[in-house]
Amino acid sequence: MRSFQRTTRILCNSTRKRVTCSIISNTRYYASGTQSGKDDVKTYGNEVVREQDTLPSYKYSDKQLNEREAIPKEATVLKYHRYGDPLQVLQLEKEPLPESIPKDHTLVRILMAPIHWMDINQIQGHYPSSASPSTLPATPGSECLASVLSSSSSSLSPGDHVIPIVPSLGTWRSHAIFPTSSLIKVPQNIKPEYASSLLISPCTALRLLADFPPPKGSTILVNSSNSLVSQTLIQLAAKQNLNVIAVIRDRPSYWSLSERLKSLGATLVIKEEDFSRGREFFEGKILDEKFGKILVAYDGVGGRSGREMMRWLDNGGKLIVYGGMGRKGVSLGAGELIWNDKSVQGFWMEGWRRNGGDVKGMVREMWKGIEGDGEGRNGVRMWMERWMFGDWKAAVGRAMGVGGERAGEGVERGRDRKVVMVMKGHEFVNRELEDDVIQNSNNNNNN
Repeated sequence: MRSFQRTTRILCNSTRKRVTCSIISNTRYYASGTQSGKDDVKTYGNEVVREQDTLPSYKYSDKQLNEREAIPKEATVLKYHRYGDPLQVLQLEKEPLPESIPKDHTLVRILMAPIHWMDINQIQGHYPSSASPSTLPATPGSECLASVLSSSSSSLSPGDHVIPIVPSLGTWRSHAIFPTSSLIKVPQNIKPEYASSLLISPCTALRLLADFPPPKGSTILVNSSNSLVSQTLIQLAAKQNLNVIAVIRDRPSYWSLSERLKSLGATLVIKEEDFSRGREFFEGKILDEKFGKILVAYDGVGGRSGREMMRWLDNGGKLIVYGGMGRKGVSLGAGELIWNDKSVQGFWMEGWRRNGGDVKGMVREMWKGIEGDGEGRNGVRMWMERWMFGDWKAAVGRAMGVGGERAGEGVERGRDRKVVMVMKGHEFVNRELEDDVIQNSNNNNNN
């Protein structure tokens, strides 16, 4: 398979707020796009290009690249042959690809793939069997951003960007052949990291607010607020002028994370340890009449955190349980349900999809929410960190919140950002990053 590693000279023509860049050799390809920003000097690979009132576009000319890219004979794949600790049971393997593409299938090159907690749970054997791989060995991975290499369907062309609309396809790999019906074509006008992680977490937040809407002027509770679901919830709720109380566990980065959550729209950020003191502890101090009634709480943790959320709710309030990261059930007092007229309801995105939910419509709606006003402003933001696929162990360790000896030397503990693995040999690596997406590397192994 041909390698595209060397960056060469770029021609750029600027007109008002548009910068058009085209490569003049055959080793790396850039395309045109529009973003607003300040005059600056940006670096693409080892080239310096002056942009006039622009920021880098997220659109890339994969069609040009794929016209010259040979169809690979094998894929690099992460697999597990038994359930257990992901850092111990995962291993990198080579897997042959068929010479011909089956009917109604599409061959793609994976560009980026995020690591979700459900992926970790599947590897551990703790996720519902109906939503996990049916046999072992299996390849984990629920989402990705991919580029089409070849398709037996006329609806997709080489260079099109696609994301899965069906979870658990096994996306932690360099190449894959997926059923075309499991993919949706997407534009190339948002950050690729965002596109790779759009379906599960941001769309879950979208569904929670749409299907369990809080009354206008009320306050919502959100726990596990470092997660991508909760951070998206906070932003969408703020756009609806709802007050948001965000709950997070104490951590070394508490204050910086707290400020980030407030910048996204959280009205109040409370440590889990203080939250458990009860609502009465805060009445008349930081809780006042501006908060209104607390009538909906979105619980992604379960256990004690979910129980405390139920206690915080006003009479008639509803606890929506959409996750169980604490892996403990929610213990509820009968009085809360009987005398205080509170209720509990569960939500599972996969169940919603199986019951006829319009996944494509939901993706398009969330995509518009990320686009914002079309000029890169007022859109939903995601806080993410990138790791090269060859650093998969460090990436998985970061996603699990572990570091040190288990994940690799120099890998810090923490889980304040969504972890995304970047596959080898594509041009996104050289894009200049902003504060919402950071690049990490443990050993510079890009395999």
